[in-house]
Amino acid sequence: MPQISFQKIEIRRMPGFSPPGFVVDQLCPGINIIFGPNASGKTTLARAINLLLWPQGQEPRHVSIAAEWDFDSNRWFVELDASRPVYYRNGIESSAPNLPPAEARDRYNLDLHQLLQVETTNRSFAKAIRLETTGGYDVQQAAQQLRFQSRPSRNLPETRQLQKADRERRQAQRQQEILSRHEAELGDLEAKRNQAAEARHRVRLLERALRHAE
Repeated sequence: MPQISFQKIEIRRMPGFSPPGFVVDQLCPGINIIFGPNASGKTTLARAINLLLWPQGQEPRHVSIAAEWDFDSNRWFVELDASRPVYYRNGIESSAPNLPPAEARDRYNLDLHQLLQVETTNRSFAKAIRLETTGGYDVQQAAQQLRFQSRPSRNLPETRQLQKADRERRQAQRQQEILSRHEAELGDLEAKRNQAAEARHRVRLLERALRHAE
């Protein structure tokens, strides 16, 4: 998945912070260290990032925040102001970006006390963070040891069954599309039949009127 790189985060209003709030900018890809005294907004900033990425199922009331980030070679702007979020991609209003589901957001938050439980002596702290964000496992090393392959080495029976099921699914989908077109055509024919019946009825009425006039 493409990485998100925040460029600017604007806290306008959140619990504990009234307008004008504060702005954190000049952020860069990779690790950013935010430091400051107590009650300066570090935890609020972390909560704002979660709200901006996953506003679903959270309480955006009494909140006004905005951010700019780079994602999948596009510059995004998102604004959350006590209602649904509004997204802009490269300056044009857009739907939400394709991010991991909100149910998985907890795995993207790692507390310091969790990191301190990991032995980090003579090790890169960034490497420890990377290891913990993959569940405590070095996925790349495990893949090398297990000789992981993205595709099976031979055409297994399960693979053939899957390919057959996929062909049947596509064929059924094509048949469904044909039936849908026929159904639409039948609807048009039925409407034309009703129009013809109504026209015949009007013709009979006119014929009677003519005979009466004669």
